[in-house]
Amino acid sequence: MKIAILSDIHGNGYALEAVLKKASAENVSQYIIAGDFIGYYYNAEKILNLLKDVRYVAVRGNHENIYKKWLDDLSSREDIKKKYGSSFSLYNGLDLTIFTGLPETLETLIDGHETLVCHGTPWDSGEYLYPDADQSKIDRLFHYDYNVIIYGHTHYPSIWKKNGRFVVNPGSVGQPRDGIPGACWALWDTDKSEITLRRENYDIMNVVRECQKYDPDLQYLQNVLIREKEKINE
Repeated sequence: MKIAILSDIHGNGYALEAVLKKASAENVSQYIIAGDFIGYYYNAEKILNLLKDVRYVAVRGNHENIYKKWLDDLSSREDIKKKYGSSFSLYNGLDLTIFTGLPETLETLIDGHETLVCHGTPWDSGEYLYPDADQSKIDRLFHYDYNVIIYGHTHYPSIWKKNGRFVVNPGSVGQPRDGIPGACWALWDTDKSEITLRRENYDIMNVVRECQKYDPDLQYLQNVLIREKEKINE
């Protein structure tokens, strides 16, 4: 059985479209999504439509929670817009409860494998666990009694393996931060007990042009999509 593992789509419909196309070509039969379907970018409606006929299990991320705050607390909107951009203001009229109503963590059985899905870490949904995390935190992950733990939030792909068990962050579909442009995801082949990190090319300039239109003063939103590793520190 082949499973596609996704996280941090962030309203980038162009990136998600590229991943779904490749996953379909790989004969993926199920998807696991570790939150942050929305936020930053502007194609929430396209995300809804692309996932409409996809078989997936998922958790919500911090940007789903931020969007709930945007809806419920009008006084928060200006601060949210300054930090994250205008995307939420463009979601008017969309019913996004399919994302905002998801659980914070999820235990599920995938082809006989006990699997935990979360956004940050199993003990803190808002924690960033980067590839260079302290060994004590990696060891703590493997203290949990699961065959596979899936998380996101960092926008950096990583895999740890121990005694046939996996901890995997597929990276970000919509906004990778490791200086390698493209749409990140991971492919889990349960028959081979393999998980591999993937990255798909797509026309990033489509998103850049939308950033220039809706958030011209928030340069980060476009720069993070096109910067390359050797140029990050310039």
